[in-house]
Amino acid sequence: MLLIITFTLSLLLGSVKIPILDILEILSGAETGNFAWEGIIWKIRFPKAITAILAGGALSLAGLQMQTLFRNPLAGPSVLGITAGASLGVAIVVLSGFSATAIFALGQLGFGESWIMLLASTAGASLVFGLVLLISFRVSNNVALLIIGLMVGNMTLALVSIWQYFSSPELIKDFLLWTFGNLGGVTNEQLLVLAIVVGIGSIGTFLISKPLNLLLLGDNYAKSMGLNIQKSRIIIIVLTSLLAGAITGFCGPIGFVGIAIPHIARQIFKTSDHKILIPNSFLLGAIILLACDIVAQLPSSYSVLPINAVTALFGSPVVIWVMVRNRRSASVESENAKEETDFSPTQHSKIQLKTENLKVGYGNKALLENLNLTLESGKLIALLGKNGSGKSTLLRAISNLETPLAGSIYLSAISNEPMVQASTLCTIEQRNWQEINVKEKAQLMSLVLTEKDFFGNLKVRDLVAMGRYSYSNWLGKLQPEDEKYVDWAISEVGMGTFAEREIATLSDGERQKALIARALAQDTPLFILDEPTAHLDLPNRIQTFKLLKKCAKERNQAVLLSTHELDLALKLADEIWLVEKNTVLKLRTSDELETRENLNKVFGIEEEEIQNDFFHVNP
Repeated sequence: MLLIITFTLSLLLGSVKIPILDILEILSGAETGNFAWEGIIWKIRFPKAITAILAGGALSLAGLQMQTLFRNPLAGPSVLGITAGASLGVAIVVLSGFSATAIFALGQLGFGESWIMLLASTAGASLVFGLVLLISFRVSNNVALLIIGLMVGNMTLALVSIWQYFSSPELIKDFLLWTFGNLGGVTNEQLLVLAIVVGIGSIGTFLISKPLNLLLLGDNYAKSMGLNIQKSRIIIIVLTSLLAGAITGFCGPIGFVGIAIPHIARQIFKTSDHKILIPNSFLLGAIILLACDIVAQLPSSYSVLPINAVTALFGSPVVIWVMVRNRRSASVESENAKEETDFSPTQHSKIQLKTENLKVGYGNKALLENLNLTLESGKLIALLGKNGSGKSTLLRAISNLETPLAGSIYLSAISNEPMVQASTLCTIEQRNWQEINVKEKAQLMSLVLTEKDFFGNLKVRDLVAMGRYSYSNWLGKLQPEDEKYVDWAISEVGMGTFAEREIATLSDGERQKALIARALAQDTPLFILDEPTAHLDLPNRIQTFKLLKKCAKERNQAVLLSTHELDLALKLADEIWLVEKNTVLKLRTSDELETRENLNKVFGIEEEEIQNDFFHVNP
């Protein structure tokens, strides 16, 4: 409704007053006899209004993708330097005093001055885009890519500034007018091209809703749930460049919209689900830019304000108001949440993960080497060691988040028992773990990492539901069976009353429990956890250990966790992997004498300290 209202006002208001009934007749194709009015509507106001819709929607989607990819609320369409590249292309044409002879020659080929500006801005944006895309193949860290994109943009703008310094005042004025942004310079012929490009970019953005949702948790969690990070990042960069580059080429640089609209959409619709955010961000961006253009026109006046100035002045207070207004509702608990469920997942088939002469570390420095370890179904294994001994590095290598320095990891079935994998019953003799693709791994291994810095206003249920994404369709839609897993996982960790709470409002301990629930919902035979009891109080630490013990014994999962809870590990773990110097000792908790001797060796704990239980835990 708001879109229709703002679109109608955009056609109605202007320096020339045209009655609304006459506008409707003109749009219907009826002859009014007033050719001047028809020309104003069809050649000026209608193309400009459609351009505002396309530009507002495209920039909003470009900003939404950048904020999700970089998990940075200040990221926008310009962070990759695409807008700066377009400015460089236009500067080459305008500030170099493109000759009248050259313009006339191109005009004979069917290129008007507006097309020349478009081609120049597109060429500049494409040049920067190609450079950033090339860099993205070499840089795996999104933060590094963000910084590099900003630096490329700054260098490009520096070149433009130097060029301006040596240019004549008349040429500088022409270029400055372009930088103000202009929605009224797009002809009907160009509008068709713009609509096609924006349509392709918008549809493409909606098709990657599922990868965008996964990226909210960060690269490591997204990869553990089956996302190809490199491929997804390239697709996002291409789509963002397509949307932002097209708008900058046709309309000049337009600020604010790409940064602010995604925030407004998240607050209004109370979600970070991109299936909802993408269409609504497009609509909100279109409405806001139409409204800004109406203000910029100064109705009943012949003056026109720069669209860039209006978007910032009009939009910034709106963002502040929306953020303040919705802040107080962020910590509402679910009144209808269920604490218990009758659903019970089936047991997993028996498998084992073996390492052969594994060496792990970072760079050329090895932390642990000659590791021959076996993680098998039905066992809870605790990885113990001093801080900085390499526990997390080992877990990251086993979970394929980092590449081992040497050695191999193999997955195999135990006693040739069939294993359920990707919904297909098959027998695995032995497979190289590194060669299994990420989508298949997501149904074999679930992770709980120490990372908890998520982006957006994710709710607990949204987070847990992401554990089922490897089983969902291309859009990430969950089936009734998936919803049962989500309810069960939330109930298992005792977070039923927190299901509708935003992650950002939880304590560290509550957030940790939500992450464990997400991994439970993923329902995999291998379960890897890096310090899962960190930030938990004593009762919850005990409860978490018992839950993991239950996963091993009742659901036949192979559970491996790193921990500093020596007392709980000794009482509840089936086996202890003890990091000692540059290797790992395998200890059976049933052999108390061996365990005491090695703990004393590594931690310097005396035998009487080990025997002195802090509390009694029933396995």
